[in-house]
Amino acid sequence: MKNDIFNYITLIYPCPSISPRVQGNLSKQDPSIALIASLILVGIFTLAEGLSEIGLEVYPSEFLRGTMACTGVEFCKLAITNTKDRATALVAELEIRMPVNAIPLAVHVNGCPNSCAQIQVADIGLKGIRAPDADGNDIEAFQIHLGGRLAQDSGRRCI
Repeated sequence: MKNDIFNYITLIYPCPSISPRVQGNLSKQDPSIALIASLILVGIFTLAEGLSEIGLEVYPSEFLRGTMACTGVEFCKLAITNTKDRATALVAELEIRMPVNAIPLAVHVNGCPNSCAQIQVADIGLKGIRAPDADGNDIEAFQIHLGGRLAQDSGRRCI
């Protein structure tokens, strides 16, 4: 594998004084190692940009980084609410309404009482429930849990 990487690098930037060592590392005697390292970093940043273009954020916002959701009704027979779409919409709304350099916030969205998304340790935990609307129809709803922590005396509140 390391020889494959070395061969790839030498195709991009041929340098006869660089050779792989027995341990698989490149010889550090040549100053062009810095150039090769920079080429590798350019490749990493190019990969990061490509992943971002297809919706896989390598450098997510604080809100996206702190959001967790269970699989929800799409893949779980126990779930009673749609969690992934709700979490995605919530992150988008938070990014619009709050400053970019906001304090990290943990938001966990769970589709049922089983707590696969660990709502009890989140700053804001949303637990999926079924509740009646104003006309008495059964609809998707969320119970909101605030201030979750790992300690027993966490000051957690349920709304």
